[in-house]
Amino acid sequence: MKKINTIIEKVEYTISELPLLKDDFKTYKYLLLIKTDKVEFVSTLYDFDLDNLKDLRAFNEKQELHLAKISDKFIGRIRKDTEGEICEVYDEQHLLWGKAVKTDNGVTEFFEDRGIILSLPIVANEGERAVLKVRSYLSDEKFEFTDFRLVDIMAKEVCEYGTK
Repeated sequence: MKKINTIIEKVEYTISELPLLKDDFKTYKYLLLIKTDKVEFVSTLYDFDLDNLKDLRAFNEKQELHLAKISDKFIGRIRKDTEGEICEVYDEQHLLWGKAVKTDNGVTEFFEDRGIILSLPIVANEGERAVLKVRSYLSDEKFEFTDFRLVDIMAKEVCEYGTK
């Protein structure tokens, strides 16, 4: 565990305002888009579609914007890890489905023997696994997690018991 400075800013947008934020999303590295018909990880370097959106996480090493659709609005927060009060955090690496089989134009497909294909906006060598870095925030008053955010996606070599 380590201590960092962090701050939360609450945000709220109407459905019609969301497309106007596309340029703001480009200050982040990745987007996790949870839609009514699919889930996508995309790079903010390329055009992306916000249709049928239910939940959004725009993230990079320094901050995350998390929005959830509630009725006719998107409500959420921006968590910045560059300013604010000191907080204890715990970073984890979550191993994602499959092994890299094909990379094209900055997107790698990870294939799982059960037939699952996961497309991620990272470059990976054949056989590598994808890891999602997640940061959890601990309360000062009680030893409990109060929030988490996505930090990064990366490719890792596989060893017998996980990643190197």
